[in-house]
Amino acid sequence: MPSSLARVARVSVATIVVALAASRWWSPTDPRTVALRWREPAACTERYRVEAATFVRGERRAASTWTLTIAALDGRAEARMVAIAGDDERRAAAQVRELWIEAGGVGPAAPDLACRVELGDPVEDALAFAWPALPAGEVAIGDAWTGRAVAGRCHAWACADAEGRLRRDDPSCRAGPWRERLLSAGPSRALVRGRWQLGGDPGSSGAAILTSRLVLIADGRPLRAILAVDSQVSDARLELELERIDDCPAPPEPSALARVRERVRARLWDPAGRRGKTRRPHT
Repeated sequence: MPSSLARVARVSVATIVVALAASRWWSPTDPRTVALRWREPAACTERYRVEAATFVRGERRAASTWTLTIAALDGRAEARMVAIAGDDERRAAAQVRELWIEAGGVGPAAPDLACRVELGDPVEDALAFAWPALPAGEVAIGDAWTGRAVAGRCHAWACADAEGRLRRDDPSCRAGPWRERLLSAGPSRALVRGRWQLGGDPGSSGAAILTSRLVLIADGRPLRAILAVDSQVSDARLELELERIDDCPAPPEPSALARVRERVRARLWDPAGRRGKTRRPHT
């Protein structure tokens, strides 16, 4: 694994940008502001291909390919993920989750993906990296906002000692949330970058764990997403990639009333905070 984690991160992000720029979906423009919203599945079943790989000291240790489907069933949304290739022991059984979907977030999403270098729950991992938290109001290109909070082992890593031993029961150990930024946007398109870092100054080479993610959003759904988690602590790396593979049509243009509601909602939002305000429905 390269000695400079910052160089690895720069290469990773550059690779992602080149891949997305070469995509047939990429046509950036420069609107003044955009409203980023996730939309619920319609009659057409959404389908995605998800690829995962773990590298330890530069050698690939595990890899798997999955098909993720999201469908509307009797007033609710369901995600189903099936392994179609690779060495994941769960490939014989489908992973199924009932979803909650709001304009600013989709879940259940894995709270510790940012600091993990192996695949966990495949459905929750896919939701965590390809459906980031979106802001409640309109944003301009270059604007940043606070993304999802992290939890679990990410907090424990915040107080790990020099040998990598975690402090799991210390309430004072708290890792920061994701940071999101709108890099570019076009008609029904947006490119969002997410970053999470443990240790060191933001963007510095001294990070113990550095996670980068880019998501290309089209028509309220991810078209393509790529994530890399680089851990200097364990000398390991997790790579995830998601690509839309269905032919579901784009949703119809919102009505005049819906556009008015969006503008009112944007005015009520505090633009100085630039926070992604999402909530999980009470259960």
